[in-house]
Amino acid sequence: MENKLALEKENIRKYFASHGLLLANENPDLPRLEKIGGSWQAVVSLIKAGKVFHSKLYKGRTTYLSPTLYSALSPYVQKTDDLSAEDFALLAFVDRFGPINTKEIKLHCPE
Repeated sequence: MENKLALEKENIRKYFASHGLLLANENPDLPRLEKIGGSWQAVVSLIKAGKVFHSKLYKGRTTYLSPTLYSALSPYVQKTDDLSAEDFALLAFVDRFGPINTKEIKLHCPE
């Protein structure tokens, strides 16, 4: 069992040496974990070691990311830790009404 897990981890490492993204489940457009010879146990082990990252990047589905892709995307991830209540209200408004310009926001959200 130990050798099988080591082989699965190596398959994942090799895949991520030249690719940035891998899905957990079946998808006709993108590769998935089992198709490259990996397993859930192997990827969790690599996640715990900080060698693979996970997100809901692709259509809200579990997506595994290479360290290179994760680093490239990190500056663009929306961080909400230091937003005020007003900031959250504005984000909720834009989320509800979709793309909207500043003039329209000012009409509907007085200061």
